[in-house]
Amino acid sequence: MSRLNPKEKPLTKETDYLLYFFVDKVASKFTITGSQNVDIATIFKGDEDALDITVQLESEEFEIQKNVQTLRVPRTGKSDKLKFPIRTKHDGPATINAVLLKDGAFIQVITLKFFVGELFSVETKGREINAAPLLRPRDLSLTILNTGANFQMILSGPTAAMATLPLDKRQLSKWVGQVRQKLLDVVHLEASGVRLYQTRLDIPANVNKHTLPILANAGFDLFEKIFYEGQRPICKPVSSAIPSRN
Repeated sequence: MSRLNPKEKPLTKETDYLLYFFVDKVASKFTITGSQNVDIATIFKGDEDALDITVQLESEEFEIQKNVQTLRVPRTGKSDKLKFPIRTKHDGPATINAVLLKDGAFIQVITLKFFVGELFSVETKGREINAAPLLRPRDLSLTILNTGANFQMILSGPTAAMATLPLDKRQLSKWVGQVRQKLLDVVHLEASGVRLYQTRLDIPANVNKHTLPILANAGFDLFEKIFYEGQRPICKPVSSAIPSRN
């Protein structure tokens, strides 16, 4: 187990830590404050001497053992101390939500935001630098980066600019799968019981007239979804009827 001040130093990937929850009169330098300026005595009713507060931790970035525990809070003095063993999964921002309840009724949620891994790192993608003399000149260059949450596009040339595409890899994969299915439909197209694109090199003109718009519309539809999602597509639908063979 490691102890550190997460306000000053990031956590380490795949490392075990202990996260404590307790009520104290004096905060230490390691304290992560949830409620501000709250008089604990005001949440008691009648002659209650102590309260049982349920603390439930949830996170996608941490493995949490025994994520639901009960905190015994006295009317005066310190509470007991809950220990939650947690383990970091991967580098990057990491969040733990602590839900506090009394008798099953919601009191509040405390969101703890950590950072796992080095605060500064370098990642290189692309060609080796010694390949530069072999490259042909370009008027424009477009670099596409997958950030995990979206895609960043960097335009280089006479005009330098950057834009973000608000779509993730899963969504893009779904759209690509739809285009791939259109392509497979053409590849497996049959006329008079013959799969033309698998058995012939000379494709009849009337077949090409039917299939090329299908592929063109599929490609254009993918372009529209990536760059203009939400706008009405301007492609016209094509007939799905199979043409007769010459």
